[in-house]
Amino acid sequence: EQGLESSSAQEGFIHAREILVGAASLEEISLPVRLLKGAYVLEPSRFRLHGGVLDLEELEISPWGPRGSIARAVIRARGLEILDIARSHGLPLFPGRLDIDFEPLLLEGSRVESNGTIALKAFGGEMTFVDLTLENIARPYSDLRLREGIVHRVRLGEVGKTFHFGVMSGVLEGTVRNLGFTGGELTSFDVDVQTVPVRGVPQYLNRGAIESIRRVFTGPLGTLEESFFSKFRYADFGFWARLEDGVFRLRGKHREGEAE
Repeated sequence: EQGLESSSAQEGFIHAREILVGAASLEEISLPVRLLKGAYVLEPSRFRLHGGVLDLEELEISPWGPRGSIARAVIRARGLEILDIARSHGLPLFPGRLDIDFEPLLLEGSRVESNGTIALKAFGGEMTFVDLTLENIARPYSDLRLREGIVHRVRLGEVGKTFHFGVMSGVLEGTVRNLGFTGGELTSFDVDVQTVPVRGVPQYLNRGAIESIRRVFTGPLGTLEESFFSKFRYADFGFWARLEDGVFRLRGKHREGEAE
């Protein structure tokens, strides 16, 4: 429920009993607003959300655009807890923090876009993405795209434990492009990553990780042949992978003769 209360035609407040963000909520919101040249301009505000803070530094709404409402905002968030966000959206649980800088974020009709930054601090490293677009924002089949991202110092061991991939020790770096989700399902990506040697971090795979990699290439072929070894060291590990139009491609970055 919201409305504009004002003793004059230019200033007032927008009241909201509750604003839902996934399973989290902002309650009893009261935002100062000015009516300026046919647009509503909200004053800067700060909210507590998902264990962190969200700053609404600018927000201007023009309700009467040719394609519906048009809004321009500058939004920053610091220290949002990934565990809290994951529980709200039914995603795999892992610890981490999320920082957001949208300067600006533009909404026109059912489309949102921003050339801002999303930084995910998790798995001992950081993944940073830029240039967000979101189509059909109010529909179940909403289409989210992140144009480009950088993977920096991600610990493979923590990734494997979270997603039950097996134990693979090492530090991963690289790039991600065209990361897309439709209706909450992963629909596209272009990944180019490799391990980098880091002092104090051994580079090895265990039997479970090797079996997971084999299943990606060849399907379930059973377990590895029995041996005395449970860990296998490697010197370099890297791959390029792409998901596009329902087709998945995977290529190793290191070759030995004709083999990847």
